[in-house]
Amino acid sequence: MLGSIKHEHILGREIFIYLPPSYKNNNKRFPVLYGNDGAELYRYSDRLIESFEKGFKEGKLNEFIWIGIYSEKRIHEYTPWPAPSLAPKFDDFGGQGREYIEFVVNGIKLYIDKNYNTKYDKKNTWIMGYSLGGLISVYSLYVTNVFGKIASVCGSFWYKGMVNWITENNMLNEDFQLYIHYGRKEGQDKKTLQQNAVICTESIIEIFKDELGYIEDIDVSSDDGGHHQYMEQRYINAIYWLAKK
Repeated sequence: MLGSIKHEHILGREIFIYLPPSYKNNNKRFPVLYGNDGAELYRYSDRLIESFEKGFKEGKLNEFIWIGIYSEKRIHEYTPWPAPSLAPKFDDFGGQGREYIEFVVNGIKLYIDKNYNTKYDKKNTWIMGYSLGGLISVYSLYVTNVFGKIASVCGSFWYKGMVNWITENNMLNEDFQLYIHYGRKEGQDKKTLQQNAVICTESIIEIFKDELGYIEDIDVSSDDGGHHQYMEQRYINAIYWLAKK
């Protein structure tokens, strides 16, 4: 690793902070990537960092600060409104997504901008997530205008009412770029709402294309995998899209 990584607690929340190789140059400021799914990201962090530092060295990527945000209650924080659980053994979804996004923007981001050499403008403020983390990243479009780039990897767009809600509501965010990746076999082995993963994702992609009118700012990709396949490579592809020069 050419950069450095450390853990901190901000307002009671655990995060990890990756600082890129050039961070030691105090005259430089960097874009910031806010990553949901902090525990999952950290599990893959060695390979992810190895990959994007290679991109830095080859001049393919802009160096960035990477914030991994941990959550001990994903099913509550990464969902936009309450919904029944998918199975009796699980808790119901809590629907605390708006509060979570506001905490990221008004708590974590303010702290990071105050204490680190960030480019804190919208163009250089990014968010990404996987599964429910991808769902809530897209939902942020309706809560805040802060993020200039949003990446959703295998976002849980099957979530109860999500497609209809997006159809009926207006985005708060303007002038952003969006990346959506999904596996074409997601949900094939499910009997719950998750069986609709692909059709819901493709419906939402079409809604965004129709509403936004500037298709060049929506990047869509897919692979032949299920929900939990190719996770490391999917993360790498999303990060390369976010930080590309």
